[in-house]
Amino acid sequence: MLKKELEEKDYLRLLLPQGLLEFFKVTSASLKDYAYQIYLEELNIHPEHLQGSRLTSKGFYDEVSIEDFPLRSKACFLNI
Repeated sequence: MLKKELEEKDYLRLLLPQGLLEFFKVTSASLKDYAYQIYLEELNIHPEHLQGSRLTSKGFYDEVSIEDFPLRSKACFLNI
């Protein structure tokens, strides 16, 4: 199972912008209305330089949709 998850993440790294999977995880993906819709959830990761510091979460912003480069001749939207 772990090997399968690693392989899937490696494939996603080829398609998504560089570094995105360091801070987000893909929760779902679908093809709707001739466009790919990829949903990402932000991981609750403290910046490395602030490790050990006391941080207070102010929550997350509302979801935004970003149009990325086309994938296989279809529009691609990243919903973050």
